[in-house]
Amino acid sequence: MPRRIARAKRISASWWRSRSSQGRIIVNGQKSKCTIIMRALLLSGAKADNKPELQILADDVNCGHAANSEALDECPLFYLRVRGLPEQNVQAQLFQAFLGEAIVEIAGAGLREFVTAQVACWLEMRR
Repeated sequence: MPRRIARAKRISASWWRSRSSQGRIIVNGQKSKCTIIMRALLLSGAKADNKPELQILADDVNCGHAANSEALDECPLFYLRVRGLPEQNVQAQLFQAFLGEAIVEIAGAGLREFVTAQVACWLEMRR
């Protein structure tokens, strides 16, 4: 059983500018388990550079990292558009689902509701 467990997840969305993001976990305890995940959703031709970094200062550890940057997948966009949903609504729903993965992990209910409301407000302004 690991003595220490660290998990970091960063989910971001980029619109028009290049965005560089670096996440770092320093692992200095034996029998530690660490994971860092960085995901970026690219909208309107945006670019993003994600750099997960694990600095390992111990021998007996279990560590992993992942990073990806991607645009909205065309398959769900097509699937929802052919069913009569306007493209703006389709993009908003997929964007909300992408961010929802991070929002559900917010520990405080008040903060989770605040972030959900902010995302909904931002999406409403874009329509």
